[in-house]
Amino acid sequence: MGKRNLSDRVKKELCAKSGNRCAFPGCPNNLYSSEVSVGEICHIEGLNPGAARYNPVLSEEEVNGIDNLILLCPLHHNMIDQNPEYYTVDLLKKMKREHEDNVQKQLDERGNVIQKLCRIFQKYHFYEMLMEQSFDAPFPSCYIDWIECGCIEIKGLLESEEAFFLSGEMREELYGFVRNLEWMGDNIACGSQYKEKGPAVPKMTEEVQETILQILEYIREIYRKYYFKM
Repeated sequence: MGKRNLSDRVKKELCAKSGNRCAFPGCPNNLYSSEVSVGEICHIEGLNPGAARYNPVLSEEEVNGIDNLILLCPLHHNMIDQNPEYYTVDLLKKMKREHEDNVQKQLDERGNVIQKLCRIFQKYHFYEMLMEQSFDAPFPSCYIDWIECGCIEIKGLLESEEAFFLSGEMREELYGFVRNLEWMGDNIACGSQYKEKGPAVPKMTEEVQETILQILEYIREIYRKYYFKM
């Protein structure tokens, strides 16, 4: 009898390559329920005699190796093992390969989006504006235009086809970043005295200034999270 001896390294690598998603094409099932994984690591070639697609030639190391494992939801795990004549070794290996390749493509595209986001940060001097300013003392009036232009470009990026590869959580965070930055920029512009060139002098009420500082802390948190990924 073979032993189901999966190392932590193999489990983590399989989940990472699978994007923690079921490899069955088109499966919408969430592999996490109340933050508990319900995904199942399945053998493509069975572990023991009588198991689906059992191959007596494989060693215990090979049968428990990552190349012989596929991550599935419980529904599709049961489906492939109940129908081994249809879900052959070749079909499952193709399913695994295409799913993992697609996950890698999405990760690559996601990285491209983050790179473009960081270039917008750099173009409009977000570090200087967000990390070195509190907008409670005179500041360069160009910051107001930079905030507006930066927000426009970030929204354009988030509405592009490339942003499809971002997770829902990432898109929500970045839209929240833009909404808060726009609100802050509008209130700074309305609450400051400035000319086209030269410093802007904030004239906000204490209440508005306090709110701006609170919003700025949130904006900084999201900025750090994405800028320092690079």
